[in-house]
Amino acid sequence: MFAFTAFVSMHWSVWAQFFARVIWPRLGAAPALEDARPARFAQFIGLVLTALALLAFLIGVDDAGNSLTAVAAAGSVLRATTGLCLGCRIYVLVRRLQHARA
Repeated sequence: MFAFTAFVSMHWSVWAQFFARVIWPRLGAAPALEDARPARFAQFIGLVLTALALLAFLIGVDDAGNSLTAVAAAGSVLRATTGLCLGCRIYVLVRRLQHARA
């Protein structure tokens, strides 16, 4: 799921399609849509963390694999419980730093 939403689009994920076809028609159109780039960046961070965790497990470095998995899970739980997206915040910070250098 991370790879698909990170590289293709959040709009084509299973949950986005479910929302668009089932929930959204009952709610009505949103007054404004959010930029998808921060969420896609957050998905990419999740993909990188889980891929590195898998690689760590495959080469036998279980402590690193467990740590990377815990970081990815903590970010997901934080987003699900509080709505705070750390990957989105990192994206905004990186964009600000890029504009400051230019």
